[in-house]
Amino acid sequence: MTSPPASLFEQIGGAPAVQSLLLNLYRRMAADETLSPVFSGLNFQNLHGHMQKFLTVAFGGPGEYAGRSLTQAHAGMVGKGTLDARVFAQVMRHTHRVLNEDLHLAPELTHRVMNVLGAMRGEVLGETPPNPVRPEPDLTACPISKPDAI
Repeated sequence: MTSPPASLFEQIGGAPAVQSLLLNLYRRMAADETLSPVFSGLNFQNLHGHMQKFLTVAFGGPGEYAGRSLTQAHAGMVGKGTLDARVFAQVMRHTHRVLNEDLHLAPELTHRVMNVLGAMRGEVLGETPPNPVRPEPDLTACPISKPDAI
């Protein structure tokens, strides 16, 4: 009898990898002249707990996420015009760099993580109806192979 395949969460390194992804992403966002004003005033300690739980579930890890939908969580920033497609793309570029330069993930894993996150774009920007958090989507649904093409 074979074991089920490891989840993306397990393959990237579990909770320590998600923790590292978030801390390095926040550091890069704070240093980015375009992004730092967008995210100033956010309580990153509070946000971190929600994001850790959310990404754990989104990457197929244990537990459940019972927080607000992506659309609800980002509606204020979208409504003010501070969060748009340009900002989303810049966050994704930083995420790609964190996965490669800080976490040193294999290209296949980086691609899968980017696909999971990229598939959330419509909900984050309020372009599609909210969906419950679900593990890794069909990878063909949102092929992101080059972060600069976002």
